[in-house]
Amino acid sequence: MIHDIRIKFIKIALAALTVAMVCVTLVINTVHWISVRQEMYDTMSLISRNDGQYPLDSVKGDKPAKGGGRSSRESPYETRYFSVQESEDGTFSALDMTNIASVTEEEALLLAQRAVSSGHESGFLSNFLYLVKDKGTSRIVVFLDCETKLRAVGTLGLISAIACAAGILAAFLFVALVSKKAIGPMVKNAETQKQFITDAGHELKTPLSVISANMDILSLDLPKNEWVESTQKQVKHLRGLVNELVLLSRMDEEGGQVEMQQFDLSAAFADTAAPFATMAEFQGKELAVEV
Repeated sequence: MIHDIRIKFIKIALAALTVAMVCVTLVINTVHWISVRQEMYDTMSLISRNDGQYPLDSVKGDKPAKGGGRSSRESPYETRYFSVQESEDGTFSALDMTNIASVTEEEALLLAQRAVSSGHESGFLSNFLYLVKDKGTSRIVVFLDCETKLRAVGTLGLISAIACAAGILAAFLFVALVSKKAIGPMVKNAETQKQFITDAGHELKTPLSVISANMDILSLDLPKNEWVESTQKQVKHLRGLVNELVLLSRMDEEGGQVEMQQFDLSAAFADTAAPFATMAEFQGKELAVEV
């Protein structure tokens, strides 16, 4: 029984720690992704408002740039982007390819066609975040290279997942080591209870044996006496209860299995009600039992 309690304690503690660590990991990654995504959209909005160009005069130290977001002096030179214009007749032409080296003009036009045909104002195509903005009779499609930021998000997710798994493993080892001490008071109470049952069982056997012997002597002088027979029956019943209590206590210690058996429920009910018939007769009443 003690082993089962210890296993349950470890499972409950580990489950609680796992839920807490997983929730913290999810919150950290979610907040980080929302922050990165908002930063990318702010940059896209800034570029689209300036006809596909990152305005150099928008950066003043660490102050918010025009159009939202926070930029540093190096932001215009670190940001990888390009823009494509769709004319009124549906043809595409590259506006600015000077801030991107990994995409050719043909690839840029193809990405612009895919972005416009998707029907969405913004979204992701491969590692690029795009934004379609109307400019009178034409439209500008701005693409922002998000590979570095997406990789950073993925790296943080991987590191946090590994840290979460390592934390759960460390928590399991710690809980397994301290579980024995943690359930110590419960174990002590259980052992005290079992010891009390064992001692009480042995102490009750002596008076029961005396009462049984006295009833046997009385039965010699008063044969077929219902009071004597009832007392002998109750002494036998009490002795059986004491033996069962001691047996149950030992079974918990030895880890024994309870064997289920069928029994006569009607007879058990009649035996339980029989002593009350004698009490009723003593009070001048009659107890009727139908089983």
